[in-house]
Amino acid sequence: MARGAAGSTRSVPRATAIYVQAGAFSTANPAGLVASKLNDLGARVSRTVKDGQSIYRVRIGPFQAVEDADAMLLRVQEHGHNDVQIVVESQTS
Repeated sequence: MARGAAGSTRSVPRATAIYVQAGAFSTANPAGLVASKLNDLGARVSRTVKDGQSIYRVRIGPFQAVEDADAMLLRVQEHGHNDVQIVVESQTS
């Protein structure tokens, strides 16, 4: 939940998913290595195709609350992965 200026709490809309991404790779092997190092945090490798090329993303989530994603980002950094980011995706039905 994110805090607004007046102290109100708001959630990310249900059609949105927040992930902590610890890497994106053009081959599966390095993605698998990173995911195995972050296995205890729930990291998974997902494959997607962009511009005709496979991309293997190492992600944890989805999270509904921004604070939960922020806390996980810090935990991933504590595991020695500094090139980590929060990714917000719209979910299609």
